[in-house]
Amino acid sequence: MSRTPEVIINKPLQYVKRTLVGGGLFFSGASFIHFAVGNNGIIQLLIGGALFWLASKVKYKWVKEFEVGGFKRV
Repeated sequence: MSRTPEVIINKPLQYVKRTLVGGGLFFSGASFIHFAVGNNGIIQLLIGGALFWLASKVKYKWVKEFEVGGFKRV
C-alpha cells in the first residue's frame, strides 16, 4: 500500500483552466489601464472576474482516496 496519493491529471482541462486564468489576467489588466487613463473599465473588470470565476469551477485533478479505487475530484 502506497502512502502517497495517486493523482490523475486531465491535461485538456488543465489547459482550459490556464487559458481562463490568462484571459482573466488580460481583461483585469486592461480594465486597470482604462482606469489609469481616466476611462471606464468596468466591463473589462466584470469580464475578468467572470473568467476567474469560471476558472475556479474547472477541476482537472482526481486524487485516489480509497484503496479500492475511489477517486475524488480536486
